[in-house]
Amino acid sequence: MADTDTKAAELAASVRLLPARAGSGSAAARRVRDAWQQAEPIMRAQASVLLRAEGVPVEAGGEALDAVTLPRSLALPVLASEEDWSEVEPDAANAVADSVLQRLASAGYEIKDLSTLDVIASAWLPGPPGSDVPARQIERVAQLLSVRPLLAADMLVAEGLARAAHRASLRDRHGLATPEEIKRAIAGMTYAQVTATAGYSKTLLSRWTTGIRRITDEAALWVHQQLEDKEGAWHPVKRT
Repeated sequence: MADTDTKAAELAASVRLLPARAGSGSAAARRVRDAWQQAEPIMRAQASVLLRAEGVPVEAGGEALDAVTLPRSLALPVLASEEDWSEVEPDAANAVADSVLQRLASAGYEIKDLSTLDVIASAWLPGPPGSDVPARQIERVAQLLSVRPLLAADMLVAEGLARAAHRASLRDRHGLATPEEIKRAIAGMTYAQVTATAGYSKTLLSRWTTGIRRITDEAALWVHQQLEDKEGAWHPVKRT
């Protein structure tokens, strides 16, 4: 869903704002638990990352909420996209990225192999329909590259924003997992095996891998989980 990340923020806010004195049987806690259970898995997973990054227990009235683990390849974009990178000055980029990484670590993820470029390039969740974030990212890229002398910090931010905007366009077209990622996730498996394992039909798999149809958020979550299982921690694209 195009506004999953916005709804996830609202879901996390409902947990965060629940009064500490609210017991598990209180009406407020029940409302939060009901909203949580009715939310899609991807939304609960994103909300869990937001809460854990702030050190907030994923619970309501002292009762643990069912939390789906989000692969790092999606957890980092959730946190990185909270920053308005088109407004961040190049000389402050490392500090802002470090703040994002520390929040990611607080959420329980490994960060030692991630760089500032990886963080900026992961800011590809533009929010609800009509968001102008990708367009502003590209405008910022053009602005940074027009300055002379062109400094390394300018290039770093420009490259990160260009990658983020490109991935945002892929998200709009294909969903949370690209055809290339889907192919990597199911490499070595037949469509019949994937269907037996994940329950997705051969027709859907074919359409997702060829880019004919946008993948669902639930299926994309499965793809990223498969990639993490096969490849270990998410492998960001390194600069060459």
